[in-house]
Amino acid sequence: MIPINDLKYVMPFGKYKGKTISFVLRENASYLLWAHENVTSFKLSVRLRSLAQKKKDQQDIEYEAEMAYGYGEDDHWEDAFSFSPDDDEWGDRF
Repeated sequence: MIPINDLKYVMPFGKYKGKTISFVLRENASYLLWAHENVTSFKLSVRLRSLAQKKKDQQDIEYEAEMAYGYGEDDHWEDAFSFSPDDDEWGDRF
């Protein structure tokens, strides 16, 4: 089997059937890594596995930050770090 090396490759199975590798990478990189390890007919190239691992690590960090600061999917945890001394709420953040 030739490993998949194209971000435009369309997933032929599962939760992301019909979606491109690029889409799945943005949404749920760990799914790609799981599929690579568990689906015999689905193998990623070394380049895409490395890219998926980096994206998964980033998504894990973002998730941990969301949980630590009490933000959910609809909130933006980045907002907790964006303030200025001129902001009325500046003193309330610490």
